Amino acid sequence: MKLPVFECDGGFIMVSWDKFDEGIEWYSKHMGWKCADVILSPLGKKAFFPLPDGGQVTLKSFESKFDHFKQEDGFEGHIRLGFRLADLEANYAYFQKHDIEVSEITELPNGIRTFDFYGFENTRITATEDSRKDGLYPDSRLIGFGYTRIGVTNLDNAIPWYEDIIGMKKKVDQELPYGYSRMDVKLSKYGAEAVKKEYIDDVWLEPIPQGSKVEKSNPSVRTYFYVKPELFRSTHQLLAEKGIETSKTAGEPEKGFAGFHFFDPDGNRLNVWSYPIF
Repeated sequence: MKLPVFECDGGFIMVSWDKFDEGIEWYSKHMGWKCADVILSPLGKKAFFPLPDGGQVTLKSFESKFDHFKQEDGFEGHIRLGFRLADLEANYAYFQKHDIEVSEITELPNGIRTFDFYGFENTRITATEDSRKDGLYPDSRLIGFGYTRIGVTNLDNAIPWYEDIIGMKKKVDQELPYGYSRMDVKLSKYGAEAVKKEYIDDVWLEPIPQGSKVEKSNPSVRTYFYVKPELFRSTHQLLAEKGIETSKTAGEPEKGFAGFHFFDPDGNRLNVWSYPIF
């Protein structure tokens, strides 16, 4: 039996249980997002933030009783769920003014500028510039999802792994000072509708900087991939049969709502979610 093609489906930002309300306030204030709803589900607390330029971020509490939602050591690793911002200089200045730690601004191989900043509970968030949207959302900082970037130790090994396991297709391969491979990834139904074809839907595989720590990660900002409920259990089983380390499932697979995670050969954590599409 073949693995399904994993569909990119946005992501979660994890927050500790005891400080969940503070997290809602922080992201509302500093991102300019408006919270659409807060619920207490069988899997813990969730808050939903529609992004101004399409898509939705879920703020999710850590949960010690589920492997998939445990906080553990919090090593962010080398996988980044990117977010777009319109005016890089203005937002960079805002973070500095409010004592929010930022990295240096760097330039990606396609000329787009990017930097990391460290949000509530020191969560690493990656921002990429989208100057096309300058002036459209003056009250918001992160306006939509951007590139997902995955650091790997060996591109020649990583490309076929992501093609075989995730169903990505190599789109562009350029020789640059540090090299990278740009991969095409399928969007989920809701993801494709929400972003109105303006989502930066490529995934970038890029070399991990020399000397960096390489081990299993547990990032607070998590990229999620969608699989259909009827394929959820078989997908979990097939990954395990291929020798890929997977977590236990969380949720209620029999009702169509469930998740788990697994790791690529470099310890990057890839999250899977399933839910009915109406």
